[in-house]
Amino acid sequence: MLTPCRRVLLEKCPFYYPFGNTSVRNVLQDCQLVGDNIKVLFLGSGDLRNALKTAGNRKNIANLDIHLNDLNPLVVARNILILKIISADGFDIQNEG
Repeated sequence: MLTPCRRVLLEKCPFYYPFGNTSVRNVLQDCQLVGDNIKVLFLGSGDLRNALKTAGNRKNIANLDIHLNDLNPLVVARNILILKIISADGFDIQNEG
């Protein structure tokens, strides 16, 4: 059953892709970077895959600032939760327990 709040949210944001609908890419791959402080803005970012790929493949960049923005509050909440989990002190991707 849809509550009135959820119904309005689904009507405003009808397309929800939990893990994106495009392939992942490093957005800085083809850029000529000047300096070692880089700022990247993802508008309508959707999921975190492109931001994580970009952050994971940075070379010769001392400081990388990434700003994520999305219209859908569900996407923003999910991204915050994922970033909170992977930035926790006890997070270990190799530990399955």
